[in-house]
Amino acid sequence: MNSRQPLRRSLCFWTLSAALLAGGAPGAWGSWTAELADPTGDFRDMGDPVVLNLDEVPAGLDERLYVLIDDLDVTEFATLDGANLTIELAVPLAPGSHDLMLIELLPDGNPEVRGSWTLEIRQSALFESAGLVANLTQNVTGRVADRDTPGLPERVTSDGAAALEANLERGG
Repeated sequence: MNSRQPLRRSLCFWTLSAALLAGGAPGAWGSWTAELADPTGDFRDMGDPVVLNLDEVPAGLDERLYVLIDDLDVTEFATLDGANLTIELAVPLAPGSHDLMLIELLPDGNPEVRGSWTLEIRQSALFESAGLVANLTQNVTGRVADRDTPGLPERVTSDGAAALEANLERGG
């Protein structure tokens, strides 16, 4: 799946988009299905690969599959190994809900949606995401010459400020 040429991918993507708008021909080229595999732990972590189990793998299927996450084509990050389609993104998904869609471009040019799921990404089983931001500022000012001027502050002065922000999103 990773060896497609960019021009072909672009043309196929636009053909796929146009065909989706026009409507596909459901069930015309087999009735295989895909199922989202459960996460390896108690929750789906940001860096975990997404695995789809296919009940049947017709010949040449890897050249006709497209994977969309949040309406973005991420097919280049998907590999088909036997009956498992594994999606390992270069950049992890952010915590929250993400839409996953598996589309087969049928030999007649029509798209067939083989599955759609909502992925719930979390940083922990207890909370969806957490963060800590610290903003520290320190200013140091020095005087080069004072020319015997009375009432001046110290030759070197300093002041600063600090802001600390923490957040925790529990999620559903």
